[in-house]
Amino acid sequence: MVTEFLERLAPSVRIAGRSLEDCLTFLDKADVAQEVIAGTGPKQASEPRRALLNCIANVLDAAQDGTLTPFLNERERRARRVPSPMTQLGQFLTERANAGERDRWSVVSTNWDTTLDYALGRGPVAPVVDYCTYTLPWARYYRTRDEAKHGSLDDVPSVWKRPLKQPTVKLLKLHGSLNWLWCPTCSRLLVSPKWNIGLRGTAPSGQVPRRRRFYCPECRPDDGTTETAPLLREVLVTPTMIKRLDMVHLKMIWYNALVEISQAHRVVFVGYSAPPADYEVRYMLAKAFAAGNRERTVHVVTTQKSARALRQNYQRLLGGAVRVSTYGVEGLVDRMLAGTSNL
Repeated sequence: MVTEFLERLAPSVRIAGRSLEDCLTFLDKADVAQEVIAGTGPKQASEPRRALLNCIANVLDAAQDGTLTPFLNERERRARRVPSPMTQLGQFLTERANAGERDRWSVVSTNWDTTLDYALGRGPVAPVVDYCTYTLPWARYYRTRDEAKHGSLDDVPSVWKRPLKQPTVKLLKLHGSLNWLWCPTCSRLLVSPKWNIGLRGTAPSGQVPRRRRFYCPECRPDDGTTETAPLLREVLVTPTMIKRLDMVHLKMIWYNALVEISQAHRVVFVGYSAPPADYEVRYMLAKAFAAGNRERTVHVVTTQKSARALRQNYQRLLGGAVRVSTYGVEGLVDRMLAGTSNL
């Protein structure tokens, strides 16, 4: 479906030479403007877009699971699954949250993947991750056999965790997440602490049961019919200039990110170049740095190759002194674990 659309768009351009941003931008623009592109109307364009999102989401899921290399057996895959820097970071933050440092750390992310989400383990009662919006546990409605056997249903909505004085780490995902599903009718946001349930939103309803789509458990009629029941949708903001950020949960997350950055004493940018195309994030950063704590320090962690360009980019955007370190995310995590990062 995606291949057919791209071939109709420009037959003389090789598909392998196209950028992902271009493909998604064309589809998003046609959808928002209700226009026809390459002989494809708004309704027909939604299917290639959903199929492309499905491909991206499943590649990310396979990368997290260590199954991108199909020629390895399970034993070889396990041997290669060394803890990633994000896994180590999540374990470190979980330990600090359980030690009482609940207000010291906040993470703002533009990624969809859930490596850090799942690495943020459990406190005495529930997972420590706080998405800073009203979430509902996926297992409340759909349990796996293991969860049903052991009664694993002790997670609570994110906004309850702080009033209940549970250890938390704020994880603000500005562009959505693979472990979220959203109801377009009641706006409930269902989350899973260990499954990428968002794949069920991107998959066509005709796929095998393991990938079947789900109806909202609260909006579905009591008689079990599905004619009027809304399908749960993924929450994945595409990496284009046309970002749809008007969903209620994304608005709440963006607002909380603004507050966290404006009140922070130290802001550390890791693997993010703040490109001009990300004008929403740049605008939020400009607002945050113009208010709140004026004595904050800015630390950019990158590689030697891009250090100079990033320093200039952040200084033009935020002003003031910007400290740049070239040891990369691996070096940062190693220093945090060793207690030598000054964070």
